[in-house]
Amino acid sequence: MPDSVRRDALRLLDKRRDIENELRHQRDILEANHVTMSTNVLDAEGFPRSDLDIPTIRAAKSRIRYLLHDRELINANLEALLPSALCHGVSLDTSLSSLSKTDQHIPPPHQLAIRSVQRSSPAAAAGLQAGDLLLSWDDLRPLSAIHLSQLPSRVKEGVPIILEVNRTLTNGVDMSLTLTLLPSSQWDGRGLLGCHIVPVGT
Repeated sequence: MPDSVRRDALRLLDKRRDIENELRHQRDILEANHVTMSTNVLDAEGFPRSDLDIPTIRAAKSRIRYLLHDRELINANLEALLPSALCHGVSLDTSLSSLSKTDQHIPPPHQLAIRSVQRSSPAAAAGLQAGDLLLSWDDLRPLSAIHLSQLPSRVKEGVPIILEVNRTLTNGVDMSLTLTLLPSSQWDGRGLLGCHIVPVGT
């Protein structure tokens, strides 16, 4: 029993270490863009600020919120283990130097985001906005940068594409949306979509 308690605790501490490492990385991204979690990324008219890399900033903010939530869960699990550890005389050294060095932190794949949307385009008609994170593209779920090269072959004129996106509102709240994108050449711009999709994130 004491060994299993210690193993569980060290596993949780390893996960918390990885979260802390990635949190530092994501906060470095915000710092490099000269913003914080509370910085308003919209201008006075409600449009994304042209001086900021909106998709990258929103991806970092979204990831930080996700990581903070995970860290809270891990801390709660560690607190739950503490009475059992004390009961069995198990000493839990929570310093980072005591953690296993064999597990290397592997960052998640880059996400895909909408960098820009052309006016009167199919993407605009679908409701896509600059800064939206793409979570799924039809049956591609979860969507990541490794799928970027596959997307052109999946775009057919007149064939609807079901997208799930994450959008960060001006008050910092994340909202998930399901949108239908209908590729079409019947608009004034180039291409069938009218939006620029880029990899962002870690």
